Amino acid sequence: MRCFSLIIQVTLAALWSAQPLAQGLGQQRAGTELEEVQVYGASGTSSLTAQSAAQARAELERIPGAIGFVDHRDYARKFTLSLGDALELTPGVYADTSALRESRISVRGSGLNSSFERRGIAIYRDGIPLTRASGTSEFQEVDPISLDYIEVYKGANGLRYGGASLGGVVNMVSPSALATGDSARLRLEGGSFDTRRGSFAVARQYDTVDVYAAHTRLETSGFRDHSAVDSHYSFANFGVQLNEQAENRTYLTLLHDRFELAGALSLEDALSTPSKAGNPVTVGPFFPGGPVTVLDPGPTADDWD
Repeated sequence: MRCFSLIIQVTLAALWSAQPLAQGLGQQRAGTELEEVQVYGASGTSSLTAQSAAQARAELERIPGAIGFVDHRDYARKFTLSLGDALELTPGVYADTSALRESRISVRGSGLNSSFERRGIAIYRDGIPLTRASGTSEFQEVDPISLDYIEVYKGANGLRYGGASLGGVVNMVSPSALATGDSARLRLEGGSFDTRRGSFAVARQYDTVDVYAAHTRLETSGFRDHSAVDSHYSFANFGVQLNEQAENRTYLTLLHDRFELAGALSLEDALSTPSKAGNPVTVGPFFPGGPVTVLDPGPTADDWD
C-alpha cells in the first residue's frame, strides 16, 4: 500500500513539473506570431419569451442525452401535411401519417401499440401541453408549416416537462416576429386529386410590440372514395415588452377541419381496389333468400368524418 501511494505521488510530481513544457495540438511555440482568429456569435433575439432556431439548437447541444432538433427548412420543400411527416427522418422516432394530420408517432418504441390518439409521449406547443390529462394526443391541432422548429426530448430527457413525459416529449415552437424580422411569406401548392394548399404569414416589429400571424387553407378530394378534406388553420402570437425584465407573449390558434374518413379495407380490397372506401358490415343471410342485417352501413352511407 505504501509503494502504491509513493508511485502515485511521484507520477503526479513528474506530470506537474512537465506541465510548462507540454504543447498541445494547435498551440504555437514561444516567440511565433499567432494567427488572427475571428469569432462570430449565432444570430438570435434578445427576447425573454421567443428564441431563434440558432439559440435553441445551441442550448439543446449542451444537454447530455438524446435530443432531436428539426428546423422548418428541413421539410419546407416537401408536402408536409402532419407532424408525422415533419418527424419521419428524426433518429429514434417512428412517425407516419394515417389520415389527414392524424399521425402514428413513437419515440424509442414508447406507445407503439396505440392505434389512434397516441399515448406514451407528450406533445407540447411553445411549452404548453396539447396532450390531454388522460395521456392521449390529437395531432390534427398542428399545422407543421406554421412552425419554426421542433424539439424532441427522447426518453428520460422529457422529464423536464413533468413525470408523465417519461416516453419522450415533442415540443413544437412557433415563429415570432423577433426571430424572423419584418417579413411576409406566400406559399402555394397543388397536386393530384384536386389537392390545393395555400398559406401566408406576416411578421411586424414595433417599439415594444411584435406580431406574427399565419393562415393555411387545404382542399383535396382524396385518393380514396369518401376522403375529401377542407381545412382552415390560423395561428398568431404577439409579444409585449413591459420592461427589461418582464415580457408577455400571447398565442392564438383557430382550427376548422372537415374531412371524410374512408374506413378500413379487407386485404383483398386493399390489393385490388385500394381507392375504395370501407364496405358495410352485414350479417346473413343464414339461408337462401333470408334477411340481411346491416350492423354498420359503412363510411360512405354513414358519412364518417
